[in-house]
Amino acid sequence: MVSAALLDGRALFATMAAMNLRLALSAAFSAVILAAPAYAVRSDWTDLAEGQLRLLAERDRSGAIHGGVEIALTPGWHTYWRYPGVSGIPPRLDFAGSENVRRVTVSYPVPERYDDGTGISLIYRDSVVFPFVVEAVDPKNPVLLRLDALLGVCREICIPAEAEATVTVLLEPEADPLTRATLESAGTRIPGAPEKGRFAVEMAEISGGSLRVDLVLPGDGAPDLFVEPPEGWFVAQPVLVSAGEGRAVFEIPLGAGVPKGENAAGKTFRFLAVAGLRSIEETVTLP
Repeated sequence: MVSAALLDGRALFATMAAMNLRLALSAAFSAVILAAPAYAVRSDWTDLAEGQLRLLAERDRSGAIHGGVEIALTPGWHTYWRYPGVSGIPPRLDFAGSENVRRVTVSYPVPERYDDGTGISLIYRDSVVFPFVVEAVDPKNPVLLRLDALLGVCREICIPAEAEATVTVLLEPEADPLTRATLESAGTRIPGAPEKGRFAVEMAEISGGSLRVDLVLPGDGAPDLFVEPPEGWFVAQPVLVSAGEGRAVFEIPLGAGVPKGENAAGKTFRFLAVAGLRSIEETVTLP
């Protein structure tokens, strides 16, 4: 027979164990709550006409800060590349109100061509992330990123859309999995640097009333080419003339998009070349 004293001892032990477990769980929960600010690398969603916008940011182990402007539009709506094409509003992403920031360099993923019946525009449908890199004034201090954004969002009609977002990047933030995965995925969509002799603009020259661009391409991926003309110019997007054996030729009609009194000689064009799943950007000044 088990004595009453032994039963009382077991009951006391069980009670103390339960109390210790509750204390441990409480301490762990408190630690999570206290640690939460270190994970604050996503801003809240900000309402945008026909969508939402937020900032993502993180600091890697070297101290470098990178992030992204994430835009989620109502299904069926789109926004624009930095040069929208024949119509549309280019994105204006202004970080001038940030603190401890010298410069923010924004990159743009490869857009798609969209023919609205009047010409080709360069767009992103439904959602997009514009990655950026931050140069801090003092890398040893936190950075406050403040974004003022102006975008054009369109379906049958186009609406200028404005939004603001802020996020603080601490000295040792530990990015949450969603932010890290989103930024890593966005980074894979950014064009790389040209590779001379393998993937690059081989030649760009005026031919008649058009700009002819010869590309050397890796492999047999389907080629495409986008152009951002000099400021103040409005030109159609390149038209594929020929492709094969690691090369492609495009022509860009210049036409009425050239400001009066100007010509292409000495002007700088920015090309985004695509070969299958790969892409590069290259800036070329015409002779």
